[in-house]
Amino acid sequence: MADLLERLRSPAYLPTTEEVQAVCKSYSSVEESYGDGKTYLYNSVTTDDFSILFPEWNAYEILTKEFIASFAGYIASQIAKRDMKEPCTILELGAGTGRLAHFLKRELEERVPDRFSYHATDNGSEEIPDQFGMVEPLDYVEALEKHKPHIVLVSWMPYEIDWSKAIRRTPTVDEYILIGEAGGCVGHEWATWGYETRLPSSRKRRRAPWLRDCFVLKTLREVSNLQINHRAESRGRVVDRIRSRTFSFRRMRKNGAG
Repeated sequence: MADLLERLRSPAYLPTTEEVQAVCKSYSSVEESYGDGKTYLYNSVTTDDFSILFPEWNAYEILTKEFIASFAGYIASQIAKRDMKEPCTILELGAGTGRLAHFLKRELEERVPDRFSYHATDNGSEEIPDQFGMVEPLDYVEALEKHKPHIVLVSWMPYEIDWSKAIRRTPTVDEYILIGEAGGCVGHEWATWGYETRLPSSRKRRRAPWLRDCFVLKTLREVSNLQINHRAESRGRVVDRIRSRTFSFRRMRKNGAG
């Protein structure tokens, strides 16, 4: 068990879900209904177990082989649909350590070789070390202007900060994918997600910014079902839990389809 824990603590090691379960005694998986009327798996470990896995480096998601395979499978399917001669340009904003970029790019190279280019960027404001030597020091505006991406990825957009408007206003972008807790501690409640939880009952609801900009939102259920969240407990009682999902925002075509 000690050897397994040591492997899991290495940023270069991508564990299976079974290995995470073996190390995290608090691992739990239950079905929960979600706002879209569908049922999702809620997989989680306690904050204590989360900290045991990541004692020396920042992490918001417990990446697993199953999650990366499913996520890459979705992106590869979108690339395969593209009727373009040039490779699909994928841009990850706020890439941090570059860990998601490293494993996702490697999986995509197996599935759709020579069909894409992958650029990981981060503004460096949190001074997170680039563990794989692949993160370009650019803020989100510079990155969008330079790389002119077709697909944009953001894992855990900074709290109360919105990058999605700039993403949608980039003409080349067909789709952007957000990983994190919708309307919670990821991005801006209104500008990113179109949520108005503090809206007075007398005030008419507005169209969400992404809808106004002609994008359609879809929760990637199969990918989301493989995410592992963390929950806080006190005296054996759950006092807080994060529900991270993977969300796709796709630009509508002229016929209205996403």
